[in-house]
Parts: sequence; structure tokens; C-alpha cells
Amino acid sequence: MESATRTTTSSRKYLHSLARCIEQHALHGEELTSWKRAKEKGRRLFRSEYGGSYEIFERRPIPDEIISYCVGDVHHLPTLWKRFQANTNDWRVLVNEETKKRIEASQDLEYKPHGPDRTLAPWSEDQNRVLDEWNHVPHRNFSEDDGWGLDKDGCDPDDDGPTSCRDIINDCDYEYYYSD
Repeated sequence: MESATRTTTSSRKYLHSLARCIEQHALHGEELTSWKRAKEKGRRLFRSEYGGSYEIFERRPIPDEIISYCVGDVHHLPTLWKRFQANTNDWRVLVNEETKKRIEASQDLEYKPHGPDRTLAPWSEDQNRVLDEWNHVPHRNFSEDDGWGLDKDGCDPDDDGPTSCRDIINDCDYEYYYSD
């Protein structure tokens, strides 16, 4: 669904992971930081490079870290749905068709969930052409009389001065870049 909202064919070549969609489109600030912490705690229990194993998902009772890991994704699906479906209804049929195909493929005995083709977007050349038209962002020619609210010297009267690092780095990443 997220892939269909992108404006160009080249930007739609690869699918984004659910985690990337949540990071970019659903959470901000402390909520994002908390979600990332829960994901990392859960990941360490099943990833082999951290000494974990997928057998953790078979343990009963299921460890709280794994529950938080799984619930963290599912909890944000409605937010992502609202965010992406609000853009347009035009591509909903395309998304539904491709979703059904992926679900059917996942039921095949030979299905490889982590195969190299799993990251490729499903769009055909014709579908990409249609999505390009639906998602078209017209080019703006910036001119003096374009209504941007600049004063006669070409300055923004609401500009509060030089850009600070807080204007560029979000709260979640600030401590990463500026910590002792």
C-alpha cells in the first residue's frame, strides 16, 4: 500500500519493510524511541547473531519481549492504513489485487519468505504508468510572484534566523548525535 503512494516508478522499485513504514509514517519522538527499544529487545531473543533462536516463538508462556515485539507492529497497522488510504482511492483495486497474489504465493509449499524477490514491488510496467499518472506531482516553477509570502528582498518574514540542529535532527536522534 505504501509503495503505491510513491510518486515515481523508480521510487516504487522496492518495498519498504513494515518497520520502515512505521518509522517514517506512524510514530515520532518518544513513541518511536519506545517502539524501537521493544523491537530490539524482541529481535535479540530470536536472531542468531545475538544468540537467539526462532524457537522462542514456540515457548509457552510467550515471553513478554516477544509479545511486545509482535504487538508493536500490529498495533500500528490501522494508523498506516488511515495514512495511506487517505491519499487516494484510485489505486485501491491495484493494491488489493497484488496483495491477494502475495498472500496466495505465501501459501505455496516452495515459498521462501526471505527470498531476494520478496523486496521487489509487484507493479508491472502498465501498473507503474497508471500509478505515475495518479500520483503525479506537478513541477513548480518558483518565481517572485508565486505567493510564497516573501518580502520585497526575497526573505521570509517569518524566518526565525539561522537553522539550528533541532530544525534538522528529530528528538529521537538528537541524543545519538549530541551525547557524551
